[in-house]
Amino acid sequence: MKNNILLIGSGGRESALLHAILKSNLLNICYFTPGVPQVHFHEKLQLCDIDISQNDAIIKFCKENNVNFVICGPELPLCNGIIDELEKNGISAYGPNKYASQLEGSKIFMKDVLQKAGIPTARYQTFTDREFIQALEFLKSFTEKVVIKTDGLAAGKGVYICESFIESSQVLQEFFAGKFGNAGKSVVIEEFLEGREVSVFALCDGKNAIPFYHACDYKKIGEGDTGLNTGGMGSFAPSFLTNDQFNEIVNKYFNATLKELQNRSIVYKGFLFGGLIITKNGPKFLEYNIRMGDPETQSIMPLLDCDFLEILLKSYRGELTQSDIKFTKNHAVTVVLASGGYPLEFQKHKEIVGLDSASCFIFSSGLYKKDDKFFTDGGRVISVTATAKNQTEARNEAYKNVQKIIFDNIYYRKDIAK
Repeated sequence: MKNNILLIGSGGRESALLHAILKSNLLNICYFTPGVPQVHFHEKLQLCDIDISQNDAIIKFCKENNVNFVICGPELPLCNGIIDELEKNGISAYGPNKYASQLEGSKIFMKDVLQKAGIPTARYQTFTDREFIQALEFLKSFTEKVVIKTDGLAAGKGVYICESFIESSQVLQEFFAGKFGNAGKSVVIEEFLEGREVSVFALCDGKNAIPFYHACDYKKIGEGDTGLNTGGMGSFAPSFLTNDQFNEIVNKYFNATLKELQNRSIVYKGFLFGGLIITKNGPKFLEYNIRMGDPETQSIMPLLDCDFLEILLKSYRGELTQSDIKFTKNHAVTVVLASGGYPLEFQKHKEIVGLDSASCFIFSSGLYKKDDKFFTDGGRVISVTATAKNQTEARNEAYKNVQKIIFDNIYYRKDIAK
């Protein structure tokens, strides 16, 4: 059966998912909303402009266009209950329902799940904006770095690592004063963990988490991991984990998470993304996300060596096995090209040249097309991904292609996968 697919989202992650979907033998047409222009034309792709914050509009489009399977890239529509509404209307969709989406939508909820499931994580406490004095007292218990996180969604920017009590108390005051709106009115304060961070991904069918893949990303804007947090400035895959370590993390911890959710009458279907840090005492969980990562997806999808749409459909039906998922033995490195000034103020509408000369994967995110020309339209503009038999060759190839792409005030980190 050929499928009419709706892919929801408009970033580099969705462009990478789209790349894999378009290769599927099970695809009839892929609608992409709100979408982002791709560098190369594909006859099975159709961009469509739907307000993805309006569930009714998405339902209406699916019915009018005989969409039979929806794949949701970003977290906001999931937290807004789009999966619940699609299922109510008889439309199959890959992603967690609104209740399950709290695993990312609320860090307090997520921490409670980790604790109840016996999953290792940082020492922490939670506070609301009415508990400022109590939060300050907890901050005083830390002699070194401390991490303050918004409870709600903050586009990947609601995590601050503070070096001193003065800095942490100022950050706390800013959160409670509304810097991130209601998302920061409740916070998680936790110890800073030393180690190497890694992103681990699984496909969940409601009962089981099947290991998918693993990668590393770079969140800071500056080289050497300095400066402000961003949505991600680059990535590489596979990560430094061995296959045994990767499989153990998913089989042990992800499945313990699903079991705890089931104890709460929550059935989790969809992508599950664990952000971990490998400490001297073993792995500890920093967070869960309810979707694939950006820019990790840009490094992972070019390595996939099976029919992506087929494995998602199998996962949705509860038929997926580990043997269905296949990756090449290559390595991938992704470098994100951003507008100068990001993640703060930046200028848009700068013409992009050199895209056609690139000899690797180009994943669109913050750009638009006018009169057959491309222009910048966001903070993170393009992800450049190269694959090779080892990480060094992939890195060299990625940066060789980065040099071919030009726009005013272009910015990128030069130390990705170094």
